[in-house]
Amino acid sequence: MKKILLINILLLFCACDPRAIHEYYIQNNCEDVIVINILDYKDNSSSIDIAPNMERLIYTGETIGDVYEDGITYFIKDITVKKGDVISQKNLLDFHIWHFEKIGRYHAKSSLTINPEDFE
Repeated sequence: MKKILLINILLLFCACDPRAIHEYYIQNNCEDVIVINILDYKDNSSSIDIAPNMERLIYTGETIGDVYEDGITYFIKDITVKKGDVISQKNLLDFHIWHFEKIGRYHAKSSLTINPEDFE
């Protein structure tokens, strides 16, 4: 009985994959404030203002196991960027336009720069 209990305890603590964190940042290189609108996979919406020449964390996602470069659509259903009344036509869900940095096996950062040309 003690062996079974010991095996169950070992399985509980050893078989669980660790939590991985993926952070998404946007840098505003425009001369005006931009607004980022996000709809995540749980249908939660948020709106984030980013001042000119500032970088801001826009979303943090958690998974079990490793972090992957193409993970943005796992966390975010829709994301748009707006400057004044103009909405950028840039597809922010395309992971190829993000700069992916794997900080560790269970931690990553993806960054994107928004420029004035993104609103033309």
